[in-house]
Amino acid sequence: MPIGRNDPCPCGSGKKYKKCCLNQQPEVKPAARLASDDDLLAPGEISDYGPPNLNQQFFIANPMVATTPQGLLNHVMLEPELMSVVTNFVRQQDARGKDEVWRIKKTDSVEGLIQIMKESPDPLNHHLLIERILERADEAVPKILAELVHPQPDGFTELAIQVIYRSEQEVAGELLALVTMPMADAYDLSLVCMLLGMVGTEMAIKPLWDCFHFFKEKFPHRTYLQGPLIGLYELSHQSEEPLEVSDEMRQQVERSLRQSGCAVSSSTAERIAELLLQRRRIETIKVLCEETDAGLKQAKDAIDQLQLDLAQAAQTSAEDPNVSAAKG
Repeated sequence: MPIGRNDPCPCGSGKKYKKCCLNQQPEVKPAARLASDDDLLAPGEISDYGPPNLNQQFFIANPMVATTPQGLLNHVMLEPELMSVVTNFVRQQDARGKDEVWRIKKTDSVEGLIQIMKESPDPLNHHLLIERILERADEAVPKILAELVHPQPDGFTELAIQVIYRSEQEVAGELLALVTMPMADAYDLSLVCMLLGMVGTEMAIKPLWDCFHFFKEKFPHRTYLQGPLIGLYELSHQSEEPLEVSDEMRQQVERSLRQSGCAVSSSTAERIAELLLQRRRIETIKVLCEETDAGLKQAKDAIDQLQLDLAQAAQTSAEDPNVSAAKG
C-alpha cells in the first residue's frame, strides 16, 4: 500500500511523511575524479630524454616514496594477502558496503564487474571484486586494457592494474602501447608505467626513463614520477646485478647517523645502506633500533635525514663528478 502524505513517516521519526522523507532526494554517490585538462598529455608531449643510466646514484638521488599512491599500490600488488587481512579486520568493525558485496557476488558478466570497477566501489570490497574478475581473467584482461586507452576514474585504474598484474598474463606489448599512446591521463600513465616495470622486459626501460623525466619536469610537485620510477627499479633488479654499496655510500651513512645521534659500526652502516637500496625501510629502522639505543621516533627521524643526505650527495655528485673523485 502506498504511503499517504499525512501518514507517519516509515523512517520512524514520528513526523508525518510529507514533513519528513517525502521530498528528500536519494543519496547520490559522488562521481570519481576524472582527469582535468591539466592532467591530459598531448600527442608527442613526452620527449626523448637520452639513453637510460640506471646506476646506484640515480636511485639514491631519486628515492621512491612508500607513502605515495603509487608506492602504497605497489606494496599491495606485491603482497595482496595483506589487503585480505586488512579487509577482514575492518569488516569486524564496520558493516558498510554489504549491498555492494551482494551485487558483486551476483554479477555474472565480465562487463557487469567492469562497470562496478568504474563506480568507485567501497575499498572494503576491492579484494572481493578483484577475486571475482580474476575468475574470468582471460576474458576480463583484454577488456580492461581496452578501457585504459581512454582516461578513467582513478579508482578504476588502480583496480585495473591489480587485476592485470595478478592475472599473470603476458601483456607487456599492450602496456608498452599504452605508455606510448598519443594521449593519456597523467595519473593513469603513471600507474601503467609502474605495472609495465613489474611485468615487462628491458624494452620497457627507455619509455619508462622518458616518462620519469617528463613527469619530473612537468609535474615537479606531483607524485606522477613515482610510477615510472618504481617501474625502473623493478626492471633494473631483473636485468642487472644487485646494486652494491660503495665505500663512499657506507661512509655517508656512518656520518649522517652519527650526526643524528645514532652512531653505528661500518658493518651496520653497510647493512642499512643495503636495506635502503632494497626499499626495506621498516627493516632499516628495526636494525637501527637494535644496534643503537635509539627509540622508534629517533630511528625514524635519523633514517629520514639519512635518505635526504644520500639524495643530496648523489645529486651533487651527478652535477659535479669531480666532487666524488676528490672524495675518493
